[in-house]
Amino acid sequence: MKWSRVLAAACVVFVMVSALSGQAHHVKSEVEAAGDTPANPPALAHLSGAFKSKDIKAAMRKVGDWEMKKSREDFNQDWTYAALYAGYMAAAKSLPEPSYEKAMLAMGNKFNWKLGPRLAHADDQAIGQTYLELYKDHHEPRMIEPTEKQFDALMKTKDDPKKPLWWWCDALFMAPPVWARLSSATGNKAYLDYMDHEWWITSDLLYDQDEHLYFRDESYLDKHEPNGKPLFWSRGNGWVMAGLARVLDAMPKDYPTRQKYVDQYKEMAARVVSIQSPDGLWRPGLLDPDAYPLPENSGSGFFVYALAWGIDRGILPRAAYLPAVKKGWAGLVSHIYVDGRLGCIQPIGAAPGDYKPASSYVYGVGAFLLAGSEVERLAEKGSSDGGVEILSTVRGVDFGPYLKKWKSVTDKTWLRLMPDEAKRPTLAKGEVVIRFKILPSGKVDPQSVVLDTRSGDETLDRAAWRAIVDSKYPKLPKKFKGPYLGLRVRFLYNAH
Repeated sequence: MKWSRVLAAACVVFVMVSALSGQAHHVKSEVEAAGDTPANPPALAHLSGAFKSKDIKAAMRKVGDWEMKKSREDFNQDWTYAALYAGYMAAAKSLPEPSYEKAMLAMGNKFNWKLGPRLAHADDQAIGQTYLELYKDHHEPRMIEPTEKQFDALMKTKDDPKKPLWWWCDALFMAPPVWARLSSATGNKAYLDYMDHEWWITSDLLYDQDEHLYFRDESYLDKHEPNGKPLFWSRGNGWVMAGLARVLDAMPKDYPTRQKYVDQYKEMAARVVSIQSPDGLWRPGLLDPDAYPLPENSGSGFFVYALAWGIDRGILPRAAYLPAVKKGWAGLVSHIYVDGRLGCIQPIGAAPGDYKPASSYVYGVGAFLLAGSEVERLAEKGSSDGGVEILSTVRGVDFGPYLKKWKSVTDKTWLRLMPDEAKRPTLAKGEVVIRFKILPSGKVDPQSVVLDTRSGDETLDRAAWRAIVDSKYPKLPKKFKGPYLGLRVRFLYNAH
């Protein structure tokens, strides 16, 4: 009897401890982990939304640091966080902020570099964008091997004619950039061909050739706003435009159908700018802004990101689209709270819905950080040094002193090569953007030099090109253990 009582007591204690443990280690649902809406939010921060590098970086850092502290323990493989990770990867380089990259490396290791559990579902593939970006910087095969294995199996699966693989429009942000990046990383064109095939199946079903916008999915083809216009969700379309930008970044210039992506991107960009609200943002329902009292900042963030990206890559004319980018960025910044929370982000859903001003979710923060990185790149234009962007991961090394030396060397070479067209009395104007890699020895890898933006004057292009390839740069810092330093630099002729 004594032993039975002891055993019973022990069982009771075990059950009580287990119950208490469950309360202390509550596993959050997808919605709980992704964000929240506080009952009593703090005041707005009233940060500067100026088109200046220091202001842009200050806003990015405030929001990024707040979200990292709030959400790091909840990192998961879901699409909600995949968008956040993409933002942190961009911010890690543009700020720069090494702790963001370290957090992404820790995240990848935590999940053993695996995608989500559903083999074919785009939501579970989105995290692969960050894995592949880290692989590009670190060249560790384990970072992409699970993705390769999963995608190799997927390519053997036949299409279901009754339902496209990517049957909802935001899937075009989730999966296609992963396939395109994997193709670029491995040199296997089959991944890109697979992505291309599936993209246009989705596009044919959901892209409205008249409105130049995407329906969320097939069930929305006949749905309308209160004003009678078709229902186009801002978040879904923002994610499509971001997907187009990220696919094009990884797609070779000579890929057979590349121009189709460029054309669709330009169509959407023109349409989106035409319906931008006076506050610089976009409402949940794009064609009936009066029906929605608040802007939606996950869609708006991706619109600003994609538009700024297009200007930077020379696809969109700067003069025509920069005002929309400036307004959009200022609008986003106006929704930052004093603690760093970014508000007006619609919770998880499939269509325009209700939410409060302080509603904040991780995917909207990811869009904000991506937007900030591209906007800051545009704001830095002005000279050969002001437009420098580090493309590779700095691995905790401060490249400030090195870039000062780089600038001095580059400017001397550039001035020596300055063509007559750029001097008085002609004073030819133009912008040249060049991407390249500096090896640890200080030498420029000649195979890496790419003209991202041409001035329209071959002599100006040639002078900028030679300013890079003819310069003799110092060795990279000894503390830097990477294979190269990737840079993108802008040369502006007579811009002021």
